[in-house]
This record gives sequence, C-alpha cells and structure tokens, in this order.
Amino acid sequence: MVLRHPLPRLALRQFARQPLPHASRPLHHASFNRPRSTPPQALLQLRPTYTRRFVHDEPPPRKSSRARTVLYRFFAFTGLTVSVVGAAVIAFFIYDASTYNVDPNVSEVPVSEYALNPRRGGPKNLPIAEHFIDDDDSPEKKEQKHKPKLVILGSGWGSVALLKQLNLDDWHIVVVSPSNYFLFHPMLPSATVGTLELRSLVEPIRRIVARVGGHFLKAKAEDVDFSEKLVEISAQGPNGEDEHFYLPYDKLVVGVGV
Repeated sequence: MVLRHPLPRLALRQFARQPLPHASRPLHHASFNRPRSTPPQALLQLRPTYTRRFVHDEPPPRKSSRARTVLYRFFAFTGLTVSVVGAAVIAFFIYDASTYNVDPNVSEVPVSEYALNPRRGGPKNLPIAEHFIDDDDSPEKKEQKHKPKLVILGSGWGSVALLKQLNLDDWHIVVVSPSNYFLFHPMLPSATVGTLELRSLVEPIRRIVARVGGHFLKAKAEDVDFSEKLVEISAQGPNGEDEHFYLPYDKLVVGVGV
C-alpha cells in the first residue's frame, strides 16, 4: 500500500533551500537559490515521495458480490427460522405426549340393544323408539329411563315454562320440535332497530332440556295414535330422506302453538 503525504507550505519553503537527494528528477543547483517569490506550482514539483509497503505472501482479499451477500443472508435467515419453528413443533409434540393420559377404566360405551335395533309395531308397523342411545351413560339416566315417559311437542312458551316446573325424579322427558331454539318474541322490535343483538333473544332448546336430564329430537310430529299411545315422528335420516318412527308416551303435551 502506497501513501502520499503533501508537505506543508512552510516545510516546502525550507526544503527548497536545501539540496534534495531523492528528487524525482535532477534539478539545477541554481533552482535552489530562487527567491521566495517562486510560484507554488514550481515548489510542488520538489515534493518527495514517501512510500510505505506491507510485505506478505497472501493475496489481497476479494470483495464478494452483492447478489452473493443477499443470498447468503437469505439462506441464513431461512435456516434459522426453520430451526426455531421445527424445535417449537417438536417441543409441542413432546409436551402433548407427556401430558396425555388414557383412562384405563373406560373400555367401551354401553348402549342398549333396543336403542340400536328397536322393535316394530303400531298401525303402520314402524320402529318404536322406546330406548335412546344415551340412556345408559350414567346411573341417573339408567334409573330415569324406566320412569313414565313424558313427550312434549313444540319448543315455545308453553313447553319451556313446563320444563322449568317439572319434577325431574318423576318423568323420562322427550321434547320434539323442528326448531332447536327458543325465541323471546317480545324483544324482536329491539333487535330490528339494532338496540339489541338477535343472539340475546335466542336460547338453544338443547340447553334447556339438558337441565332436566331429558332428550331432544329435531323432528316433526305427523300423527298421534291415542289408542296405543304412539306419536308418529318424521326426521331427516343420514341420507337426507325423511324417516318415520313411533315415539311411545305415558303423558303427551301438545305445545306447538297456533
């Protein structure tokens, strides 16, 4: 590496009065006795050259291109991101595997055979839903399924009011309605003008029925056979077609409204 340093103007004046052993070109001795009025351009030609060199065997380092630097940073950031995300996923699975416990006491869910394969009968020889799948879920429901059957048609004001006043120890309750919610009609104008949200007026009928430990069927009542105490029910099956069956009752409440 070569460094060139210009001399100060005062040093140049003193240097011009002395002979220069390392001048870049030979000069006449008369030129050193020039008056001080010598122009600066002539004095600049008398500047010596200072040279500083570093001697080593290694070649100078090469500058990497901008594209190479950008690619290097991109792959470095991508690799770091993938490593962090992968470590987080592995830690999540390890935590999930260490905290997941299988209850060895529960081996199978008891289901009544009559709920899976109901008997047929009635005037139209239809299946009779005497038992439900969840009747054996708990000891309380096992006791309740042998109690008198109370069938309530509809989910309006009369049906909901009756459900809130029933004695749970006396009945096996089944509610049948095509609507799975109870709507509070008096507050509908407030929802229309926007002062009240519509979801504040609607309550799921399943939640109301669950409080009394009953069953809810989203279906329609087609006919009633009073002689055999059977209600013909039509509900949508798994294939999208209507399926008809009988629902037996000991007490029947018709609260479908007008």
